[in-house]
Amino acid sequence: MLNELRPFLDDLSRGQFRRALTDNRIFRAWFRAGYPSTPRQQALIMFNNVFLHLHPVRIRRESLRITYTFCLGGLSFFLFLLLTITGVLLIASPATSCRGISLASGQSPWARTWLAPRPSSASRPASC
Repeated sequence: MLNELRPFLDDLSRGQFRRALTDNRIFRAWFRAGYPSTPRQQALIMFNNVFLHLHPVRIRRESLRITYTFCLGGLSFFLFLLLTITGVLLIASPATSCRGISLASGQSPWARTWLAPRPSSASRPASC
């Protein structure tokens, strides 16, 4: 392991920071090709690199309109995070969450209609 780091450490000690950062396996894994000089090379690099595929350097003017995507990717990611965080909070305190759900179901007209106890389950106590 130390033998692999030796060229990196030597370059850093000589003050060659750019060479130390660009002449290593990690940099070559992320940036596999050199600077693209033609549009074809730019397209190939963009499709072979995940980061450049998600955030391209050039985009068409039509893609900038808000009606093109309605920000559905960012919105779905935000809702996924919200669902994950609230799920973790519900798992952390099951007794409190059960009381909160029971309280919310009694105050909402929709919940009173759809979550009302069925005649067959009226004799059973609630699971909280």
